[in-house]
Amino acid sequence: QAKYHDRLDRLLDRILDPGMVGRVRVATLRNRTLLLVTPVAAIATRLRMDSHQLVKSLHDHGVEAVEEISVRVAPLGGSVEKQVVPRELPTAAKEALQRFAEDCGDPEIKALVAGVRKESD
Repeated sequence: QAKYHDRLDRLLDRILDPGMVGRVRVATLRNRTLLLVTPVAAIATRLRMDSHQLVKSLHDHGVEAVEEISVRVAPLGGSVEKQVVPRELPTAAKEALQRFAEDCGDPEIKALVAGVRKESD
């Protein structure tokens, strides 16, 4: 059963939004209900709202045993933390940040925005 949960965890990492990777873990599968745990209330809310689509995605990946998803907010157990996949900032957002940094005149903000630009280049 632990191997099956690990398989589901890995599959969820591929299905979920990259910002959720490492912050959601399978707790159990009982009576065709998959219980997910996250320490972040906002992620729990989003999982609840997207649960029907998530079930469909699991079915598309061959996991037919799940018919419902339940979510709890709780600390993630274990000491192994999954790596969070960084997301690329859209070009329009980069340009807006650059304009803001130039307009505000704050050297710390200018330095932060310059760092964002270097990382994305």
